[in-house]
Amino acid sequence: MAAAPVFPTSTTLHTWDPFYCFVEGPAGTFVVEVVGLDQKMRDRMLGRAVGGAAAFVKDDGYACDVFLPVSSDLAIRLSYNPYKKAGACRTASDLAGAAASVLSRPEAVRMDPMWDACSVLAAAVDPDVDRSKLLGSKLSNCGDLSTAHSGFVTFDNVVRSQERPETRTIGGKSVRMYEEDESCDIYWRQGPFPARFAETPDYQVRVSAPDCAKVVTLAESVIGVLDQPPSADVEPQRPLLYPAN
Repeated sequence: MAAAPVFPTSTTLHTWDPFYCFVEGPAGTFVVEVVGLDQKMRDRMLGRAVGGAAAFVKDDGYACDVFLPVSSDLAIRLSYNPYKKAGACRTASDLAGAAASVLSRPEAVRMDPMWDACSVLAAAVDPDVDRSKLLGSKLSNCGDLSTAHSGFVTFDNVVRSQERPETRTIGGKSVRMYEEDESCDIYWRQGPFPARFAETPDYQVRVSAPDCAKVVTLAESVIGVLDQPPSADVEPQRPLLYPAN
């Protein structure tokens, strides 16, 4: 990505969660992340071939998103937001084509397994939970919409600098708790974070629930899950991308 024409070879890439990466170049910002992409969303976008792979393109007239599907409901989104309104989709498609070429060889980008938010939430609340009740817009967030649990897990970099949280220790982690009228949030830093372009050795986790008693219980469970490595007994998907028709 950093070697693409709009990004000098000296460009630095950044990430703050396991499923997100971005780079700021002289002409714009480029983001790569794993997101949800169901059939309804695909039907509203233009389908095309990019780098020999099936892709969907969303052009809002300024920024441009190119989605490379990897399953029936997940895709790699490559987004380009230029500083000047010109050629966003051309640039995004070029970058997506370069990415598709790399991803045609999964061993070239293989890394150790990482917990995604819905797997964490399922393990934290109930391993036998109805996974259809766990919904997220991307691999870094997930909500349990069942009445039995009603909790959320998010990996993000939100900073609430204008608020004064309650601080405490939960599961060996120093956490910050923010209580609001109808919800309660707990934040902490979780490691290790071995991503190549990570600026810190850990990443921020946020859990939310309708009240603080529930969120403390949820945080204890989520910390217990994240402190354990995810299963390494996973066979990589080959091929990763869908070929263009």
